[in-house]
Amino acid sequence: PVTTNNSPHLPRLMAPRLGHDLTPDIALAIEQAARHVDDHSIDPAQFEPMAVDGLTIQAERFRDIVDDLNAIGFQQEQGIAVESLRFDELQGRLLQFTVRRGPELVGHVRVFVATSRHTGVLMARQDRLQLVPDMDVSLVGLTLMRYAEKCLLQIGVRHIEADSKLTDGADALLSEIGYHAVAMKFSKTFTEAA
Repeated sequence: PVTTNNSPHLPRLMAPRLGHDLTPDIALAIEQAARHVDDHSIDPAQFEPMAVDGLTIQAERFRDIVDDLNAIGFQQEQGIAVESLRFDELQGRLLQFTVRRGPELVGHVRVFVATSRHTGVLMARQDRLQLVPDMDVSLVGLTLMRYAEKCLLQIGVRHIEADSKLTDGADALLSEIGYHAVAMKFSKTFTEAA
């Protein structure tokens, strides 16, 4: 059972929601408050932004850019998924790198950071790399990935994994900056319950 002694934030979170429907977003917020997670996020301010051809490439907090991601159709997750990503960030398991043209978000790559259970090495896994259609993937995508690598190395990451879907051509970009294919990934989607 959760007590207010163990979770001082729970009463503050619950008060404005009393009498309202329990939505998945509210349920997750309550769960997080009950677990009271201190902020262990990786501080993006430790990484020097980079200016290239009128673009700024930098690390930003995921929680600060969700609206920007949604505004240009980058963010596909909603509700619980967004809260889960915010939770990962608070735990120090998520880093968000962005490309901006002035204030406008025009690209991003998100990575998850963890210690490998097999090797004990700090590693990162690229989760999503997206650019707006008018961005030159071969130039901007490579620059963004190289920037992310530099930042990840700075915090001690020694192994990075990235995926390429068969339809997105990211394998050419990743090969260009030294990534090697090491496995085939298979996927199966069930449309109905068994």
